[in-house]
Amino acid sequence: HDTFGRGLRLARVFWSHLRSFVTTMRPKHSLNHNIKSVPLVLTGNKRRGLHSFLMFSVATMARPDAAHDFSTAPDRKQWNKDRDVICLNPVNRRQTKKYRAAVAAPRQIIPVLNQVDGFLIESISVRSAWDSMVEFLGWPKHGDGGMKLIRRSIAQLVRDAGTKRAWSNEWRDRMRRVPSDEIALQLGHRKIGSVTDLYAMFDPDYLENVTAAIEGVIDAIIEKVPSAFTLTGTVVVLEQDEPRDQSSVS
Repeated sequence: HDTFGRGLRLARVFWSHLRSFVTTMRPKHSLNHNIKSVPLVLTGNKRRGLHSFLMFSVATMARPDAAHDFSTAPDRKQWNKDRDVICLNPVNRRQTKKYRAAVAAPRQIIPVLNQVDGFLIESISVRSAWDSMVEFLGWPKHGDGGMKLIRRSIAQLVRDAGTKRAWSNEWRDRMRRVPSDEIALQLGHRKIGSVTDLYAMFDPDYLENVTAAIEGVIDAIIEKVPSAFTLTGTVVVLEQDEPRDQSSVS
């Protein structure tokens, strides 16, 4: 199977299994006596960091390093709340071959960003929390199970908009197709290279089709997990489950 196909199947089950990570659960009394009885524990900071990473990655399709580097601090000029534009590259950082785009903020992430003062992901890295989640879900730990899974999967879902492979009947309408140049801009595969293009990001229609598709995906996520795009709770304790069948997510 191709990489995108596996990523798409992972995306379809991802959010249905995520409820344990976006709702607060009280630890069992046994945790105080034997930490081995609850082998997968996420502290408040790790859980918040992972949750923020997941929200931002879905909303922007950013690479993991860019997601970690996003801040609403005014001096970094990454969040234009007047125009609802997210600049993945801080103002004084030189762009590399892995170009960081300026993207339109999906409506569901705007209230989240407006609640944040500084870095959305407070941890230097959420890798350990990600690994705990992957282990809990029984996913492969390498390849398609890496932290770029969200970026690849949302990109594929957006490509599927307007086709028979779309995630809902509404989004199978051919009028919902997202132009490939918009997807390339969103992913940073196409660069903004002229003064005219730089001003284009502040146009209300900037990346309107790809943003609408991402909003459609987020709506489907929220339908399954209502609190997925809110800043929630402080502690999650994950109980050991029966081993999951990896073939269902591979």
